Amino acid sequence: MDPEFILKAENKFVFTAFCLSMRELNKNHNYKIKIPVFLDATCSWIQHLADVRRDLHLASEVNLVPQNDSIPPSDIYNTLREPLNDRIRQFGRDNPLYSNLSLINLSRNDLKPSIMTTTYNVTQRGVKDQFITRLKMVKENKNKNKNILLPSINGDNISISLPELDKIAEIIHKANFKIYPSLDVIYKYFINMTKVLNKLEIPVILFTPCGLEIIQNYYVSKQNKVAINFAGKTKKMVIKEWIKKVDKNKQRGGIIPNIIHSLDA
Repeated sequence: MDPEFILKAENKFVFTAFCLSMRELNKNHNYKIKIPVFLDATCSWIQHLADVRRDLHLASEVNLVPQNDSIPPSDIYNTLREPLNDRIRQFGRDNPLYSNLSLINLSRNDLKPSIMTTTYNVTQRGVKDQFITRLKMVKENKNKNKNILLPSINGDNISISLPELDKIAEIIHKANFKIYPSLDVIYKYFINMTKVLNKLEIPVILFTPCGLEIIQNYYVSKQNKVAINFAGKTKKMVIKEWIKKVDKNKQRGGIIPNIIHSLDA
């Protein structure tokens, strides 16, 4: 088994287990494979919203239409990779102060977290933090500012400043719904309906296809800090007191994730 080959795998331990099982299976065709098979949806939030919108094109992008063995499964993360890269590079070409962006070539894995968490109302700052968490930070010798290394069209890495990364995050954050306008329509519908219900100060009530009633009703909480002295030590705690007042921000921010999780369940 070539260690270098294994090191290229995204999940090295799972892939190693697979390789070992294949070796045993090659020795004995009756060998029982005991590796769990994980089943996952293709970006389930887009699947559900494509279904609600009856958008056949979008549904095909997330494998909701019948396919045969000659057609490979769709990969929406890879499908969005080039349009998102094109938008980033075009901005770099149009704005000399951000010329580094004209060389950006983000991979599928670089973009997947941002696309996947759109349904959780990830903010522009959240998109930026995802890149910082996943990728390598370096210090520039001249000004000692921290930069991040991103893949470039030249096949190597390019050093991007945090203000430049802010702009990349902004472009990605806005682009998903522009590329698929159908998503934008249904997304805004749920958000705007929640705003109306907030003004009426009533909870959001919805029913899943199987008839399960879902009630979303976030209340404002008041924090009370308490300090307890025991055996010469002080323990500080925060006790939340719920006030009978709708938390409008949480109502608005939670509607999409709660709808998707309800449909997932």
